[in-house]
Amino acid sequence: MKNILSFLLLCGCALAAQAQSRANELHVARGNEDYPPNEMHVGGKLTGLHIEVVEAVAAKLGKKVVWDELPWLRAQKCAEEGACDAISYISQNEERDKWAVFLGGNVLSRVEMRFVVHKADATKLAFNGNTADYLNGKTLVTMAGYTYGPVVAKAKKYEVKNLATLAGMVAEHRYDVAIVNVDDFAGLKGKPQADELTLLSPPAWESNSYIAFSRAANGADLAAKFQAAYADFKKSKEYQALLNRFKTAP
Repeated sequence: MKNILSFLLLCGCALAAQAQSRANELHVARGNEDYPPNEMHVGGKLTGLHIEVVEAVAAKLGKKVVWDELPWLRAQKCAEEGACDAISYISQNEERDKWAVFLGGNVLSRVEMRFVVHKADATKLAFNGNTADYLNGKTLVTMAGYTYGPVVAKAKKYEVKNLATLAGMVAEHRYDVAIVNVDDFAGLKGKPQADELTLLSPPAWESNSYIAFSRAANGADLAAKFQAAYADFKKSKEYQALLNRFKTAP
């Protein structure tokens, strides 16, 4: 009987320690690709403006960030189901509002979406600034689970799961045009497809990028606390140093 009680006591202590550890952590989902300069791996370490900002603000709340790096659709599902506390580098739309808390003070950066074509087609497929008119008669490939604005949302398109596949579709002339986040395109640097592609101007769509908090994980309170701590952090020299270091500003 004494052994059973000791075992139960040990289990109780272990569970309590685990719960305390989880309470001191902020689990944040992100896409498992590089989006320089905001989210990227350098020398095997995850870094970037978003990464450093989220970790610094979380520290002010007494929390250590645990990054859950997942394919983008799975990252969203993680936040939707409450398996993680928040998700980074995400734009707001009506569907996402159902499962995530977006607060104006939790903007991490601006998102700029541009069309991408094969370099050989840059003149023939020059963007005229009118997305609906431009897409008429063209084949379009996009990344599944991304938000590209209302016009692209309604357009006929083929969706792929990763950036390499998207780039290959255009590089091999299987599709006329793709649309990508400019930072995603920067992540192609050094890969074979990048030499075949070019970004078009002007941007097709722009929006804010947030750290959004999971409603299923009771994120409303945490979102508000993060927003307050983030506002204070933006007044610091540390924040300015990060902006200078990554040469970008939200």
